[in-house]
Amino acid sequence: DILRIVTPILRAAQKAGRCMDGDPIFLAKHLVLSVPGLPFTRALLGATDLDSAAARDLYFNQSWAIVRRMFDVQPPA
Repeated sequence: DILRIVTPILRAAQKAGRCMDGDPIFLAKHLVLSVPGLPFTRALLGATDLDSAAARDLYFNQSWAIVRRMFDVQPPA
């Protein structure tokens, strides 16, 4: 299970001050499931809101910005 791999990495990053605080399991689920999973699930259910390249680019650029903010912290002094 990918969450068993990602969660300890997030915990270590949090401990080192390199990842935002919060429940590492929740953060791992977002990274693994929300970013690629939401478009995939919506497409399977017939949604067309991400059919255009522009819509997909917007979604993934916004998602990547969230991921970058998760790790845009300074380590403790």
